[in-house]
This record gives sequence, C-alpha cells and structure tokens, in this order.
Amino acid sequence: MTATVSAVEFVPGRATSADARAIEATVLRLLAAHPSDASIGLIDAARACVPGAEEAWRALMPTVRAVAQRMADDGRLLLTRRAASRTDAAFSPIHLARGPRFHVA
Repeated sequence: MTATVSAVEFVPGRATSADARAIEATVLRLLAAHPSDASIGLIDAARACVPGAEEAWRALMPTVRAVAQRMADDGRLLLTRRAASRTDAAFSPIHLARGPRFHVA
C-alpha cells in the first residue's frame, strides 16, 4: 500500500528523506496556522500527511514521531503531553508546540 505525503509517495516502512521533509513542512504549516501558544496532536500531523487513509497515517506515525523528535532536538518544536499526573503521562497523546527556534520558511 502507498499513500501521498504532501505530493511525495510514501511506502510504509521505507520512509525517505523526502518524506521527512514533507512531514516537517506539514508540521510547520499546521502550527503556523494556529495561535503561537497552541499545540497540535502528533496524530493530527500524520492525518494531514495522508488525509482520509487511516491505515496509511497509522503506518506513518513512527516516522512522524522521529521527525518531531528531531525538530524538538533542534529547538523548533516542544513535545508535550497533556497528562493529569505522571502516571497518566505514559498513556497521554504527544502534542507538538512551537519551540524557541520555530520558524516557517
């Protein structure tokens, strides 16, 4: 099965650097469309990359997580969890927010 990631063909399990760039661009675009203090769900980013194809966006989640982590390491994103307690944090969805070095080219 293949799906489109912002006009890039994505084959689950074989993400390319073009896929990563398309995911990055999608995350930046989504965050730029929201107020500066807002966040988006990791799932929202995956769904935006492959709209309407649940199996495809679910297969893309590990790649989206890896791209988000790299962007957080670069300071462009903050990764947060909206958990009520530390116990809940492991089960809470990851959210993406603007980091100190966030910018949209």
